[in-house]
Amino acid sequence: MSDVSALSRSLTLIDQAALQAILDPQDGQRLETLCGLIAEHKPVVAMDHRLGEMDAWRQKLLGIFGEILAATESARRGPEAQRARLIVSYLRTMRSFIAKLLPVLPASSPSQS
Repeated sequence: MSDVSALSRSLTLIDQAALQAILDPQDGQRLETLCGLIAEHKPVVAMDHRLGEMDAWRQKLLGIFGEILAATESARRGPEAQRARLIVSYLRTMRSFIAKLLPVLPASSPSQS
């Protein structure tokens, strides 16, 4: 699989998990699944894919990954409604960044890891 195809697959998997976490923000397991996917696929997203102008969105995406992971870790130590809203906001922002990147990447069909 080419690097760009791997990026497309990673972003698609993360996007799908983020949507599930947004739809049911009280389900901690969905958020944990998303964080696991972010940690697993972050190296693929961090690679230099030579996306030209779109590379800025990839860099922003890496930043929001860090914010999501940090906010989730903070929420583990003391769940509060405010943190949950913040995490959902981060997830929506992340999905908007993914939406900018996916159309310029070759389509890939999700396969099992």
